[in-house]
Amino acid sequence: MKPEILAVLSMLLYATGNVIINRKLAAIHPLINSAILSTTMAMIALSVLYFFHKQLKIELVMPGRWELLFLALCGVLYFLGDYLFFWAYHKGGTLGLITTVVAIFPVFAAIINIISGGSSPKITQLAGAGLGIMAVFLATL
Repeated sequence: MKPEILAVLSMLLYATGNVIINRKLAAIHPLINSAILSTTMAMIALSVLYFFHKQLKIELVMPGRWELLFLALCGVLYFLGDYLFFWAYHKGGTLGLITTVVAIFPVFAAIINIISGGSSPKITQLAGAGLGIMAVFLATL
């Protein structure tokens, strides 16, 4: 499957989750939501790892020491991001506003990539980032 299709499917799943959060979970404390979400994801991940390794006999290569450190850092960042995301709904954020603010994600990613010594974005990516900023601006009016 092409990366674009995988990314679109990922966004469809995230959008579905956002509708559920907005309609059913916004009143629950964000820390509880984050803890249950993280635990559920860990149980699914461990089950899939077991299935791939034991049942399908697929050899899994474990990450090295530095990769584990970076994975742990990403885990902390994702947990905090999820917590703040739930908190936005808990504080009364609307589905339209919160999902539109997500459009600024590529802007942050590009800035962090440049600051950390990565490649510069292409002109089309800069145009997309500009549109993302405009979308967030218009959604917050």
